[in-house]
Amino acid sequence: MINKELSPNEYFYFSGSKFLRSLQDLMNCMQDIDPNLFSVHVNEQRNDFASWVRGVFGEPELAEELQKLSTPVEYYAFLKTFLITKNPDLARKRVEDVIKKERRGMSSRQIIDAAEEELEEAEEAREAAIQKEKQEPRPETKSELKLATEEDRFAAVIESFNTRLDELKKKISVCRKEGKDAFIPDLMLRPAKAKISIAKVTKSPADLQAVEDIFLKTEEEIIEVEKTEPLNVKQEIDHMVRQALKADRISKQVKEIMIKNVVTLPRNVPASAAAKLMADKGIGCVVIAEGETPIGIITERDIVKRAADKQINLEAVTVGSIMTTPIVTIGQSADILEASELMKARNFRRLAVTEGTKLVGLVTQTDLLKKATK
Repeated sequence: MINKELSPNEYFYFSGSKFLRSLQDLMNCMQDIDPNLFSVHVNEQRNDFASWVRGVFGEPELAEELQKLSTPVEYYAFLKTFLITKNPDLARKRVEDVIKKERRGMSSRQIIDAAEEELEEAEEAREAAIQKEKQEPRPETKSELKLATEEDRFAAVIESFNTRLDELKKKISVCRKEGKDAFIPDLMLRPAKAKISIAKVTKSPADLQAVEDIFLKTEEEIIEVEKTEPLNVKQEIDHMVRQALKADRISKQVKEIMIKNVVTLPRNVPASAAAKLMADKGIGCVVIAEGETPIGIITERDIVKRAADKQINLEAVTVGSIMTTPIVTIGQSADILEASELMKARNFRRLAVTEGTKLVGLVTQTDLLKKATK
């Protein structure tokens, strides 16, 4: 940060009204600084200029170099060279030249004039070399041309991957808007972005193929989803329940068809335990309860989807942190048609059945469908 613009509270203040606000000011100051004033700030016990550069400009390496200097002329020569070339080695060499000239008896003014003349010549030579290089560009070698071609090809592959990813996302979005179940292709596509990032870094053929495989499998699944009819399950079930009620084929109250032995868990149980419990008992959901009061519900689909979305560790999270809450409830004496309409309106497939606040059962779309089709 050698070109940092300082605020007044960061300036270097001498006694009186004189102050420094840049490294350029520090360099210029060294041309005519009073030797006694210099020795106040640079001596065996302290080097205030080096401390200023370290603390304000955040340049510890530059400060370390300044710490080695002991005269204004050395300061001037070092800073003059460093600010032009940004090369501490050249600046250090310039200081060595200054010391040699001091030993030969040259005055400070003569040394400064000589240093400026040499720097101007060096700068002119550097500018001439830069201009020449611009006018006569070096021809690329065959290996460089090959590398450039390979880099271009690889960049094109990554760009095509990103384009395909966007296209597949759009297709999945269209399927959902049409009412089709695009959960599986969406789940398959989710690792693609991370895989592309990995392939971009490694440039490994295996990693590139991994991205291609994800795209191919997702495309196949999307094709299958596009062939399906839109999901209107809740409307169909509601219609069938109404027809069955008219024909007196099913019971009128929820309590007569509900599942009574509901599996529950407290909210602090690990999600992995809930998944294992559902697998062992062959059930699709578990109600989360505090005592006898239902507070949420977690399904197999919830665990799969949220684990994929958040890349969570099922051992490390509780069911309470990923459950659907608040749970939708219905009284056990409620009408079956009311349960069907509530499912349709709230877009839920399961309702907790309660007596007051106590959980007494569970009714699902599957239950309604089975009863309506008997």
